[in-house]
Amino acid sequence: MISIFVVLFLILAFINTFNFFSFNNQQNEIIQTLGENNGQFPSDENAPEDGEAPFSTRYFTVIIGDGEILSIDMTNIVKVTTEEASKVSLELYNNNLFDGYYNYFRYKAFKKDNGTYLYVFVDAKKGIDQTATFLINSILIGIAGMVIFFGLVFAFSIIVFKPIKDSFYKQKLFITNASHELKTPLAVINANNEILEMEHGEEEWIKSTKKQIAGMDELIRRLITLSKIDEEGKEDFAIIDISRILINAKNAVKSLEVTMNKPIEVSIENELFIKGSEKDLYELFTLLIENSLKYALDNTTIKIDLRRKKKNAVFTIKNESNNFTTGNLNYLFERFYRSDNDSNKSGFGIGLSIAKSIVDNHKGKITCQCEDNKYVIFTAIFPLSK
Repeated sequence: MISIFVVLFLILAFINTFNFFSFNNQQNEIIQTLGENNGQFPSDENAPEDGEAPFSTRYFTVIIGDGEILSIDMTNIVKVTTEEASKVSLELYNNNLFDGYYNYFRYKAFKKDNGTYLYVFVDAKKGIDQTATFLINSILIGIAGMVIFFGLVFAFSIIVFKPIKDSFYKQKLFITNASHELKTPLAVINANNEILEMEHGEEEWIKSTKKQIAGMDELIRRLITLSKIDEEGKEDFAIIDISRILINAKNAVKSLEVTMNKPIEVSIENELFIKGSEKDLYELFTLLIENSLKYALDNTTIKIDLRRKKKNAVFTIKNESNNFTTGNLNYLFERFYRSDNDSNKSGFGIGLSIAKSIVDNHKGKITCQCEDNKYVIFTAIFPLSK
């Protein structure tokens, strides 16, 4: 609709501009003919192409010399008095105005060889009114056309996109239902595995099964989280302190930080308030910090920064990596995306898509960049409420 509006606007602008210049050129031709023939229409071959011009044109002429009116010809006009013609001519002459429009009159001053000026005034009211009427009518027709077209597009888009909408809804519903249905058999498998462990001890196969159960349970939990984020509205949003939530999320992974020997440096500006869900933002920060801990090079430092920039709260987390080259890494937010270098890492490639959904739900923006073929930087921007 925006594209159609722009095209229609340009068409109407072109048509009305062309119409105005055509009208203006016509007036220029008439006034030039009168000026070159001392205020009269010629009757010979120099007459204008429009043979009706001498009969349909209303005009008057004024000759001025040394600031005084020398003569006035009011033969071809009735609605203007001699006094009015004298006053207007002297006003234009004294202000050095020799070409243009005055009210509904097109005027032009022609300097003669004797130093006098011949002012020619042509009544252009009819043409101006027609041009204005054409402009108004074209705008009204354009607006009516846009309204009708919008109605048609709106009506047909419902029909065209209904199957897509239904498919998208069924897909989300399937993920939610399948996730819930999988939890019961997974719980049974886990219980059976624990019984086998009690009877036979920690055998290799039992430990492997336990690991796979934990992975499946985490995948199901994240699928449910992703589905809820997509379906839930913003009814539970409130004004919250994003700085406090980030501090809590950082403290929650303190044990991982120590265990993996990847210290986290933080620089957090206090009391940054946004409108959102505390639970979802806690999930977001936890996901991004855990992701950095997982993929950062051993014995390197992870840097977290949160500060106000104009009307936004800007969060960044930076870690060293040797898996990427300098450039945009936003493809990492695609669901189930995992690069070949991640084959030895645990996970399902869904965490970052959850992070993006959370940021989008908060009217924010999240990006990922690689700098100097070395640093991976995630940046999330949120509009501040205070």
